[in-house]
Amino acid sequence: MKGKRWWLLTRWQNLSEDSRKDLNQLFRLNRRIMKAFWLKESLEGLWSQPNAIAAETYLDNWIRSLRWQRLPSFEKLAHLLQDHREGILNYYKVKVRFGVVEALNGNLRILLRRGRGYRNLRYLLLKAKRMAATKTEFVVLKKAA
Repeated sequence: MKGKRWWLLTRWQNLSEDSRKDLNQLFRLNRRIMKAFWLKESLEGLWSQPNAIAAETYLDNWIRSLRWQRLPSFEKLAHLLQDHREGILNYYKVKVRFGVVEALNGNLRILLRRGRGYRNLRYLLLKAKRMAATKTEFVVLKKAA
């Protein structure tokens, strides 16, 4: 088995017997919960794709599988993923975790706030490079905040 089914079955096999029974009972009570669970689990397969082309195909197929599900929360998620498609696919070019990116964004916001407006873009970029290269700048920013 390849693709989505293989991914889901390996995750399903990791559950204990009692957990599987409980989950099956929940699925029998509410079919929408079952759909949501399988869609959530299958989306995690996006990060195990070997390259950007395979990830783009996987994402397109996942979004296409939402077409007739009538799950409004997942439709919102699909729009969000479409809006951030370029950033998601950039993960396969340079595998940088999103936490690192968020940390850099936070540090740049602090730099801009502390500078109260830079008139020269080259100077701002120089300050940002220096901040990223030295840890002493991070310590100073933490003490200032």
